[in-house]
Amino acid sequence: MSANDQQQKQPSRTAARHLAERGEEHIARVQATVDLARAMLASGEVNTSPDNSHGISLPPYPWEVSEVRSDQPKRVWYASVENFATGEGHTVCFAAGRHRDEDEFRRQLAGEMGRGLANTASVSLDVDELPLAATFLTDGLKANFAHMGQGGPAVMTYFGKYYANYT
Repeated sequence: MSANDQQQKQPSRTAARHLAERGEEHIARVQATVDLARAMLASGEVNTSPDNSHGISLPPYPWEVSEVRSDQPKRVWYASVENFATGEGHTVCFAAGRHRDEDEFRRQLAGEMGRGLANTASVSLDVDELPLAATFLTDGLKANFAHMGQGGPAVMTYFGKYYANYT
């Protein structure tokens, strides 16, 4: 067993001090929570994450686990999404990509913007359905993407991002 493994199995003095400062009632509540967590693991009600690195297991979105539809032709898909966060600013993203279906496109978006934003993005085969398209695409790019819809490179990705923070 490495020194790092031994250190990870040792209780945290900092956490213990914090608990002790909050009192016996708080310690009892935390212990009851730990006991319940162990019971849930033992019963199989909860599984640990595959790499056990974060302890939180989020269920996959349907587009994360769908099969690739290799029988479908590649087409140009478009997506736009906005993210507002107090203190974090305002981010607007626009993307285009040549994929077989919406799920395949969202999987590619997740690599660019994270799975949460990829899930909430508005996705369409018609660029004019997305109001942010005019902000991110020139007429030349639109024409180029329209041409790629009828055949083009095996892989094509376009990603634009606007970010502003006024705090």
